[in-house]
Amino acid sequence: MQYLKEDIQEKILHIAEEVFSEKGYKDASMREIASRTGITVSNIYHYFTNKDEIFRTILKPVLNDLYVKIYRHDANQMSIEVFTNSDYQQESVQEYIDLVSEHRARLRMLLFQA
Repeated sequence: MQYLKEDIQEKILHIAEEVFSEKGYKDASMREIASRTGITVSNIYHYFTNKDEIFRTILKPVLNDLYVKIYRHDANQMSIEVFTNSDYQQESVQEYIDLVSEHRARLRMLLFQA
C-alpha cells in the first residue's frame, strides 16, 4: 500500500508533537520521532530538513493566529479611548482566551518545552 506524501508528513508532525510535548525540544530526537512514526530517520529528511523545521511547522498555526490578532490591533491604530473602552477590553481578552484554549497543547509546548 502506498501512502500519500501529505499523509506521511501529517503523521510525522502528529507524532513529533507528542514527542516534543513529552520530552521537550532538547530531548526529542529524530530517531524517536521516526521510530514512533514507523519510518526511517533518513525518510523524515525527505519531508523536513531538521528537527527545528518540524517544531516550527507544528507551531506555525498558533503563531499565525497570534500574529493576526496582534496585527489587527496594530493596523487599526486605535485611539486610547478605544483601548480603555470596557467592551473592547472584554472582547480582546476573550479573543486571547479563545486562542489559548484552541492551541493549549502547542502553547504549552512552546512556552515550557522549547
